[in-house]
Amino acid sequence: MPSTDCGYMAIVANANKSLSRIHFKEGLTVERMEINDLFEELSEIDGPPSLSQKIDVFDETEFEEGRAFFTVIRGRFTSDSIDPKPIAGALGDVGRFQRDYEKEILMTLDSCMLFGECAPYLSRRYYTYVERATGRRRLLSVFFGGIRYVNSQMNLTDNDVERINANAKNGIIPLEPSYLQFAFENLKLSYKVPDPGMMHVCLTTALESMLCDGGSETRYKLSRNGAVLLGKDRKDCEDVKKKIAEIYDRRSAIVHGPHDKKNSKNTKEFDIFGLRYIVRQTILALLELSKEQDELFELLTATGYDETKEWRKSNQM
Repeated sequence: MPSTDCGYMAIVANANKSLSRIHFKEGLTVERMEINDLFEELSEIDGPPSLSQKIDVFDETEFEEGRAFFTVIRGRFTSDSIDPKPIAGALGDVGRFQRDYEKEILMTLDSCMLFGECAPYLSRRYYTYVERATGRRRLLSVFFGGIRYVNSQMNLTDNDVERINANAKNGIIPLEPSYLQFAFENLKLSYKVPDPGMMHVCLTTALESMLCDGGSETRYKLSRNGAVLLGKDRKDCEDVKKKIAEIYDRRSAIVHGPHDKKNSKNTKEFDIFGLRYIVRQTILALLELSKEQDELFELLTATGYDETKEWRKSNQM
């Protein structure tokens, strides 16, 4: 059977032009397409119209100067085992490329969430191949949705993009030590729940999993260890300690009741963005230290506020 040229196209939701500056693995390209151009391309794919054209414009679209854009990731592959008649004949071959492409894409999108305030996700993916007789592409399969993220917009700075690209080659996802990956999963979970109170609980859980040993005095350990880790000097440490203590108190009020909407409503979006920033900074600081938790807790406990600045320098070399 002759080789067949095949294509992959993913539409990314909750993204903007920042994503086009992120380095994906070789063979994957990112582009922004105007809405009419994308619809025209999809109309040239032979397949059920309900599959090739079902796009929620308001979910996927980004606007710039009155024009509507989509963010699209593309890939190409060649198959030696596609039957040009039944679509089902290609699914096994497509599945292999699906796993390779999407593992890479999802790890890169996760890296975006680790370094900056954003939550892009794959909304739908198309697999097509070119029929030799007509030159038109035929739809092999399409995948929709996944869990929709909420309450976020992509807001990557130039520095965020540089750090994402610098770490892309290292393949830091999944994070090590493993407790950092657990914390990161809770950070991501904060984008998947619609209730601000639940977002707060997810993010506080992320902090606890990194900075507490599971014993007593959780509030004290959480706030002090966070202050030592993140504070730049004594005053900054005291400010961080106070802030994290307030975060824990808010979490306790949400979890221990009364279980009504009042506590959740008292958690504002601005507070969530600030808490996500603290979680990110904690993860990134601990990634640099690269210590297992027993050693980490000993180090944090033995370090005073006045030692923090030199301690951070000595442990980041």
